[in-house]
Amino acid sequence: MQITVNGDNVEIAENANVPILLESLGVTPENAIVTLNGSVLSSADMNSPLKEGDSIELFAFVGGG
Repeated sequence: MQITVNGDNVEIAENANVPILLESLGVTPENAIVTLNGSVLSSADMNSPLKEGDSIELFAFVGGG
């Protein structure tokens, strides 16, 4: 199934959800803000299955000093 992640087309498994996507990208869910089709996802909505054509934007926090 094809979705868009930060403007790039990405192939993911059917019935994948945001945590599965984040894991495949090496992003820690606790350090990311995720939008799905323009709306910020709450942690309760993260486990909903993604659908063909969904658009995800990821904003990951990076620590440093």
